[in-house]
Amino acid sequence: MKFIFCKRHLIYFIALIVLTIFYATLSRNILPSSDAVSVMCIRDRPWPCWMVPIHRFILLYRGHWYALATKLTGYSSHQAYIIPALMYSCLVLIAFYLSREKLGSVWALIFSIGIPSAFASLNTLIPVIHIGTYVYTLISYILIEKYTNKKEFKYLVAFILLATLTCFSDDISNYILIAPLFLSGLFFCVKNKSLYNLYVVMAVLIAYALAKAMQYYASISGLFILPGIPSPQFIDFDLIGKNLYLFTEGMLRYTGSFFFGKSPSEPEAIKSVILLIVFALFCTHTYKALRISYKISIVDMSLCVACLIMIPAFVLSNRPIDVWSIRYLVPFFIFAPIIIGRAKTTNGLIYYILAVFLVVFLAYGSGFSQRTDHSNDILNKLKTTLRENGLKEGYGSFWFASSLSIDGDLKVAPLDVNRVLNIFACNKWLSKNDWYSTGGNFIIIDDDQMRDIALKEVGNPVKVIKTGDKSIFIYNKNITYSCQ
Repeated sequence: MKFIFCKRHLIYFIALIVLTIFYATLSRNILPSSDAVSVMCIRDRPWPCWMVPIHRFILLYRGHWYALATKLTGYSSHQAYIIPALMYSCLVLIAFYLSREKLGSVWALIFSIGIPSAFASLNTLIPVIHIGTYVYTLISYILIEKYTNKKEFKYLVAFILLATLTCFSDDISNYILIAPLFLSGLFFCVKNKSLYNLYVVMAVLIAYALAKAMQYYASISGLFILPGIPSPQFIDFDLIGKNLYLFTEGMLRYTGSFFFGKSPSEPEAIKSVILLIVFALFCTHTYKALRISYKISIVDMSLCVACLIMIPAFVLSNRPIDVWSIRYLVPFFIFAPIIIGRAKTTNGLIYYILAVFLVVFLAYGSGFSQRTDHSNDILNKLKTTLRENGLKEGYGSFWFASSLSIDGDLKVAPLDVNRVLNIFACNKWLSKNDWYSTGGNFIIIDDDQMRDIALKEVGNPVKVIKTGDKSIFIYNKNITYSCQ
């Protein structure tokens, strides 16, 4: 028995290594944006960012992965794709474990998250995304299942600690962890009249209350600010059609089954149609599994609620802005294969063959063996220009500053471009005071308004270098800003 236990863990460990290498090759083809890279400013010390605590989920569930890696191996820009790959590998393997390791459901896991489409990769295999939260959410479900099976309170205590930090760090956990477990716990309390079910409900309420208390304390202490994100609210009735449109397009693009606008004879169109058929099969079995699972146990019902809850939340809320907002529906693709596995709706040789087919079919077009050429991207053009001219420290708008600084040899501080007052200021989000007190001798200009502000505040540059649609204003003086 001990040999089997060790062998099982060895298999998981090998799978973790293989999957991390695979996902890293996909992630390296993605140029991370500045909001994704900003969290990597923790490379200097665990809490180097002036405003790091402002973004709760960056603080706990994204930053610490990078801080730990920097502590162990030193900072490297490779963290931008290795750590997302490692996190995603953990997610896939934990999802397989929660599906009760049913091989008949592997095809669903491969299709939904195992081998992501190019569109899905842009929503999952980048720094600073919800994947860390999903990993801890699945672990929380494992702890609850351990508790309900063994009735040992150590699992409940561990759940409270983990769920508290998860809820504090990322509000999406309220939808996919707290609400499902609370509702399911109440249902089984009434159904089974068991104290153990009541204890689960109490643990969920304790975790939620502690998370809210932490958020309140952090808020009144000025520890974090979350700029630019509106509070969720119900959308205007006239805009529901727009959300349904974004939902439909996003689901098709996420699964690689968006065939619209392609010639029927094109290989990509044929591939999309095949994936659309698989997607239809996936949805059918998800529906069957939901009907079977939702009354089995607290965990099964919670997984069902977590699988579906983000769909009405997406359609009826103001959060969807464009097709990229489909990232809020990633939980559906995580929980659906888990439910299919637990319900045992896809057993048999045909599904094993389907799993092998999907591995070959999806991996072939995933870009695993190809390296995308980003040399003509504006970010890399700017990096080359700065290095060729010996420019190391300066300023730029938020959407370029962090991405230019990712390699470590360039230090481009983000400027807050106030387009109402026509002034530059410190960007008080994921930055440090000393970036601005140390200063720099260039400013990357995005448009005419930034040009006019620079001329008014800093003066005429000694040299202007055009790079793509950007201009680099070079000065023979050190430019500093006060962040008080």
